[in-house]
Amino acid sequence: EAVVAYERLREADPHDQFVLSTLADLYVMQDELPKAIALYEQLISEFGSSSQLHFNLGVLQGRSGQFMDAIEELSRALELAPKALEVRVALGLTFELAGRASEAAAHYEAALSLSPLNARLYHHAARAHVAAREYAQAVASYEAALDLTPNDFDAMMGLVRVWLAQ
Repeated sequence: EAVVAYERLREADPHDQFVLSTLADLYVMQDELPKAIALYEQLISEFGSSSQLHFNLGVLQGRSGQFMDAIEELSRALELAPKALEVRVALGLTFELAGRASEAAAHYEAALSLSPLNARLYHHAARAHVAAREYAQAVASYEAALDLTPNDFDAMMGLVRVWLAQ
């Protein structure tokens, strides 16, 4: 019902930023990603760039399998907010999904410089380093995770898998 109401509001004023943004969010909730993507593109073209708009658009494109477009939008978001942890992580995940493990690892490492006590980021970095066959860096990442959370079973198993891969 909310989608129908906001679509009517959009018809009445097709350039209302609040209506467009809310409708995009509603489309995301209904998993209508192409419609949400189109609205984010409209928001950027009509109201200008913002890190959040490019981030949202990039995440939606990534969810839709449009990895190159997602990387482009997330990179724009990063240019506008170079210290945004969530943008770095999203870039890492998107590069991983695009099969570009070394670039993913680089973004996770950059995220770790912003949040060095985040054990989950060490797992992400390790996974990307393994995929890139960067075993020494993967070991270092898993060991760092274990330094933060000594009983982290996933980090222990990851470390064993890296040793086996070597």
